[in-house]
Amino acid sequence: MAIIDSGVDGTHADLDHVANNVKLAGSVTDTPVGGALYVELPNTDTSSGHGTHVASTIGGSGEASAGSTRVRRGVAPGATLVGVGAGDGLSILYALQGFDYVMRPEVRDTHNVRIISNSWGSSGEFAPYNPISLASKRAYDAGMIVVFAAGNEGPGADTLNPYSASPCVMSVAAGDKKGALASFSSRGRAGTPTCTRMSRLLESRSARRGP
Repeated sequence: MAIIDSGVDGTHADLDHVANNVKLAGSVTDTPVGGALYVELPNTDTSSGHGTHVASTIGGSGEASAGSTRVRRGVAPGATLVGVGAGDGLSILYALQGFDYVMRPEVRDTHNVRIISNSWGSSGEFAPYNPISLASKRAYDAGMIVVFAAGNEGPGADTLNPYSASPCVMSVAAGDKKGALASFSSRGRAGTPTCTRMSRLLESRSARRGP
């Protein structure tokens, strides 16, 4: 599983299955080929700890916590993790470069990445041609599961993180200790398009443009 976030502290005692951990040092914009600069480090989460928290929720062993390890371990302990530090704090500035990195065969195939976790987002309406939406669609078409946090905007209708509203991703709400929907978790709306419809929209737009 790849985690696009503020980074992952691969030296944390609970995270003993971090197979690959990179920090995006910045977008390379002054060359014809574009791209980004990736630096592999043991700890890529030096600003907030948010990505490490997400990684622990997913695959933490719970060994470093007092009390029952079973209670404090992640939902998939033992899962192989790929950390992608695409920003600092809660500002994920290089998300597209993060998706590009995960989609590289030497990353995706070598570490058998089948899920991309994104616990970050924005606000506003879902836009199918937004670069993040297109990156999610590309991963979906490659047979991967893209997960986005629904957001923390409360119970109002249609308050979802727009990246999580894509029909090609899985939107994850927040829950309380009893397993119910948390009051602060964002909500969506019924009748959103399916991924098949999104594909048709993209194909139609391409056809209108011509070769």
